[in-house]
Amino acid sequence: MIVILTKLSGLYFLHLNRHTAKWIWVLTCARILLLCLGLLFVFLRGVYITFNELIESTRKWDMEDTILYAMVLRSLISMIFFLHWQYRGSLAVIEEQILRPSEYYSAKAKRQIRRNTCVIICISVFTALLLTTNLASVIILGRIHGVYGHDSTFDFIVQIARNSLAIYGYVADNLCTAFFAIVVRILSIHIRLYNEKFEEILDNHVTRPSNALISIISDHRKMAKKVFLTNEIFKMYLFAMASISAPQTVMAVLVMSRRKTWLGFYYSAVETAVSLIHLAQLTIIPAQVHSEFRIPQFLLYRNTSLWEKYSHDTYEIVRTFIRNISTSHFGISLGDFVVVTQSMMFKCISIMVPYIALCIQMKFGDDLTLRYNISTGAG
Repeated sequence: MIVILTKLSGLYFLHLNRHTAKWIWVLTCARILLLCLGLLFVFLRGVYITFNELIESTRKWDMEDTILYAMVLRSLISMIFFLHWQYRGSLAVIEEQILRPSEYYSAKAKRQIRRNTCVIICISVFTALLLTTNLASVIILGRIHGVYGHDSTFDFIVQIARNSLAIYGYVADNLCTAFFAIVVRILSIHIRLYNEKFEEILDNHVTRPSNALISIISDHRKMAKKVFLTNEIFKMYLFAMASISAPQTVMAVLVMSRRKTWLGFYYSAVETAVSLIHLAQLTIIPAQVHSEFRIPQFLLYRNTSLWEKYSHDTYEIVRTFIRNISTSHFGISLGDFVVVTQSMMFKCISIMVPYIALCIQMKFGDDLTLRYNISTGAG
């Protein structure tokens, strides 16, 4: 999986020798950094235009372009993070520590991992195709109906070049999001397989539970090390992506609610769906890691055989183990600020949904503009 992802992104020197990889690394960095500079130019130009629209009272803020530039910024940050992971050797560490088959793997577990990996890749390919066809259709329809106001062929070529660069960035962004989701999902499966082994050992070692507890607590520390390692690699990436995806999703929903034609609604619906998919991949899968990691304390509470006969050693081990799990905040965090949990997700949803409903009810954004009047009026 690492080899496929690095080949698709241009970083295909993971398993080469040091001398060959050095020159390929230089050429690949030059190529990707050149594309990053192009994406940075598109983003900075969009920021400049947006600030002019906010400062000049005669013009109105274009929310659609803001969503587009947010996607470009996501793509730029994703490519920079992928270069950073390769430079720091994080990809090789992930391959050795997380993606390599574990001793808990069975044939069923391997099939489950392959199935989850294929589902995530298919979702990423589907979203990339949606964005590509969506943006291409806007360019074609905008050219036919003169939406952009570009009469010259040169301006149209510049528009195609800019959007082609944005499409490449979307693909890179989907690639990095898929890579993150696959790694964290496999880590979640690791922890769930450990929990199954944990419960099985507790049921089979009723006579001397203290010895069994010591062995499985040692394995639990190994799982904690994997979670900590994954968090150290992805915490800043997750913080940056979530900081962009959350407001981008809110703006996409608001723009979609103001559409007046089916074609315009379809265009905004694709943006909204892609934003929601990205946000779900960045939050739901990391929240599963936190939930799976805390399951052993409930397994200990539920196992009645541990509490039937008093044993000081067993009680001390169980109490220490439960205290360590309950007080620790192991999981995938947003830049070490807060761990992504299911309760945090529900709190954010409970805040965002009423806010969006209130904005729609108050017709927030009617004083803004919709740029793409496709087919002479698809606002």
